[in-house]
Amino acid sequence: MWKHVPNWHSFKSLGKSKVIRSSYWWLFLAPMLAKVFEATGDEIIVTILNATFKITLKLPFSWSLFYFSAVCFAAASLIYLVRGPQMIDVYENFEDWGKSGRDQTSLIRGFLFAYRDDSGMSPNIISDKTKDYFLKHHLEYKGDFSKITKKLRIPMSVIKSGIPKDNLKATYYYVFDTYKIIRSKARLLMLVFYTIGFACFSIVLVQNFIYVCKYL
Repeated sequence: MWKHVPNWHSFKSLGKSKVIRSSYWWLFLAPMLAKVFEATGDEIIVTILNATFKITLKLPFSWSLFYFSAVCFAAASLIYLVRGPQMIDVYENFEDWGKSGRDQTSLIRGFLFAYRDDSGMSPNIISDKTKDYFLKHHLEYKGDFSKITKKLRIPMSVIKSGIPKDNLKATYYYVFDTYKIIRSKARLLMLVFYTIGFACFSIVLVQNFIYVCKYL
C-alpha cells in the first residue's frame, strides 16, 4: 500500500507552490467575505447621473466548498513544511548538493537518519537489507552490518568510514531516492488532503462555469 503513495519529490511542486500556500490567507478571508456578502444581500442598487443600475452580488459558488478546499490545501502544505525531508526540498540534483558545500558525512548521516526514522513503520520501507546494501556498496565500512540497527545508536566508525570519491554521485542519488519514500503516513495524509482539496475546488470551478454559460 505505502509504495503506491506518491513520493516526496512528486509532492515538491505542490508543496512549494505559492498559489497553494496562499490558501492560508483564504482561511481568514473567506469567512469575512462570506459575512460581507451575506450582509449586503444578493443585489445592490446604484444610481449614477439619474440612471439606476442593479448590481448582482450573488456568487455562483459555495463558500463552504471554497473554504473547505482552502483548509485541505493549507493542511497539506503544513505537512510538507513540517515533515517534508530537507534534502528533497532544498536540492534538485547532485550538482546543487555539491554547490552547497556539504561534505560526504552528511550523506552518511542522512541515510542512517532516514533508516532509523522509518522504524515506526510496519512493514519498514527502508529494510535492513537496504541498509546493508548501502553500507556494503556505498561506504568503505568493514564492520559488522548486523550491529547497526534502527534502535541502537549508530557508531561513529560508520559516519567516518567515508565514501569512495568515484562513488559519491551514485551515493547521493541512493540517499536521495531513500528520502523520497520515508514518512509514508505523512505522504498518505498529504495525498488525502490534496485529493479532497482539488475535488472541492473543481466543483467550485464547475459551478462558476455553469453560471457563466447560463447568463451568456
